[in-house]
Amino acid sequence: MREDLIYIKNYQRMYKRILREAKKKKDNDRYVIESVDRTKALWQLIYREIGKAPENEQNLELRIGNKFISNPTEITDKFNTYFISTVEEMVK
Repeated sequence: MREDLIYIKNYQRMYKRILREAKKKKDNDRYVIESVDRTKALWQLIYREIGKAPENEQNLELRIGNKFISNPTEITDKFNTYFISTVEEMVK
């Protein structure tokens, strides 16, 4: 009798685990299908499954001379200006 109860408990745990995984898979499929960038969505799911945290919170800082710039738009503008002027100098 006791062995039957243990068997039933184990079967219930396994059944619940399978249901959770199926629901998770359905949610993941919907997430990817409804996503604009499916490749990015797939990688986000992979990182979430392996426990890798997203790297969204990066504090960028660029030093030009003695001045530090941390605004991402300003940093992009400075890089853009630098590379355009470098190409212009090479063309001369």
